[in-house]
Amino acid sequence: MTSGSLARVCHENKQYAHAPELNDTLHLTGRGIKELKCLEPYVNLLAIHLTANVISSLDGLHSLRKLRSLHVAHNNLTNLKGIENLTELRFLDVSSNIGMNSIDALANHGSIEVLLCGNNKSLRCIEALSTCPCLTAIDCRDCGISGTAKNESERMLSVICSSSCLASLNLNGNPIMAQISEPFRIFCISKARALQNLNEIPVLLKERRISEAYMLRGGRDAAQEEKRKIQEEEEREREEQWAWFHELIETKKEAV
Repeated sequence: MTSGSLARVCHENKQYAHAPELNDTLHLTGRGIKELKCLEPYVNLLAIHLTANVISSLDGLHSLRKLRSLHVAHNNLTNLKGIENLTELRFLDVSSNIGMNSIDALANHGSIEVLLCGNNKSLRCIEALSTCPCLTAIDCRDCGISGTAKNESERMLSVICSSSCLASLNLNGNPIMAQISEPFRIFCISKARALQNLNEIPVLLKERRISEAYMLRGGRDAAQEEKRKIQEEEEREREEQWAWFHELIETKKEAV
């Protein structure tokens, strides 16, 4: 399907451009689209689904200034040039794009909150994401993310985790996980202070305390000491709960 077919699809749905309150989402999944053209009438679109086409460039989206959600998984993108024009974009899915090797166009993007970028084997660096102030969730599983040396890998990972808003990070299946000298999970949790989920596993408060002790206060010995403190605190809490329960029972008995 050629770019002309996109014009035809848009023409068939042209009423959406005049009634955005009735339909602010455009579905163009699996249409064989190669180029993004003829979208100028759709200035009020909030979401567009372009999954499973053969799109190689995002330049044609420049008129969609109100767009908040963009789905372009399973296409032929190699980079995200053109994304910088979408200043209201919050959700972006660019998973499984053949040859995707750069997401640098996202640098300093002021509104992006969620990025799905998994299964892009040619993608080695996502450092640009550290400059996205609103980014809360990154899913880059099964990519080629790595550093050229151990120190470079640790620096890159530290930069990625430094975002004050980052709550969810998935880097499963990336070389960088095995390229750092410290345990991957402990390293990330200690660096990402807002992180709540890492590689699809929740980050609990006790794990954060142990990770920070390991990285900031003396390695394995400090982590073991923090574990001991946590166990003591949990035991005291159980004893206090039992004491409260027994006191409640005695009070009820006396009232009978």
